[in-house]
Amino acid sequence: MTGMPDHLDRQVFLLQINEVGSYLVFTSQSITIGPVGSPARPDLAVMADPSVPVLRLCRCQDDYLYYGPGRQGPVLLSSGQKVPFTRRTFFWFGLPNKASRTAVLTPVGLKLPRCDVQGILLAEREILIGPTKGHHIRTSLADNGIVLLLREGVISVVEGPWGSGLGPLIERARPVEMDRPVQVPPLVMVVSIWKPEV
Repeated sequence: MTGMPDHLDRQVFLLQINEVGSYLVFTSQSITIGPVGSPARPDLAVMADPSVPVLRLCRCQDDYLYYGPGRQGPVLLSSGQKVPFTRRTFFWFGLPNKASRTAVLTPVGLKLPRCDVQGILLAEREILIGPTKGHHIRTSLADNGIVLLLREGVISVVEGPWGSGLGPLIERARPVEMDRPVQVPPLVMVVSIWKPEV
């Protein structure tokens, strides 16, 4: 059975869902974001002037902290807050579901490494896909909800609403293999290790 590598907690993968879009998923507790060509070698490199400082986001227990240039200390992030990158570009920070610590970064005015990537997910143990504001990836095509579980080095998928408890979901989940389409009708998704193209 092939799932995520053993070092899942340090991995970045690309999640592509037909008729929905593509998302970069970071599973580490902290990530850095900076310009392509930065000597700091950020985890996520975006198209920007090389002189733009690198920022860092950290998941610390139940909170997310933002470390930006020129600040004496971290800023506690709340859902709906802007995370500035340059004077004209930023990320919207979101925590759609109070029962999940997975966060969503939506770029505004930024050019990401892949033009089809719609957002960044900072995932701890699950990614919720469905039609409501409580889902990390919103689509009306998944009426009953879909959950991607990140657990013990394996990524798996299960249909059904989030909130009935993790145990029943794990029992019904099926593993996802890298680079192979997974059908969760009417959706088809592919998970692959992300390799920066720039």
